[in-house]
Amino acid sequence: MAADMVKRALTKGFATDYLVADAWYGNKTTLRLTQATDLTAILRMKKDKMLYRYSYYVNGDGIRS
Repeated sequence: MAADMVKRALTKGFATDYLVADAWYGNKTTLRLTQATDLTAILRMKKDKMLYRYSYYVNGDGIRS
């Protein structure tokens, strides 16, 4: 539902560079959404045992951080 709202806002011309959300939305789905829409995620991640690794690309070269 949240992903649909973000995509709809971007489609309607809402200009933003960041997606800010609380721990309820701090998950892989939201991270993938921000990558697909070229937004910077500012999230509080859920407190669980899941480990996240973020990779991004610069000029076609994969960089892992």
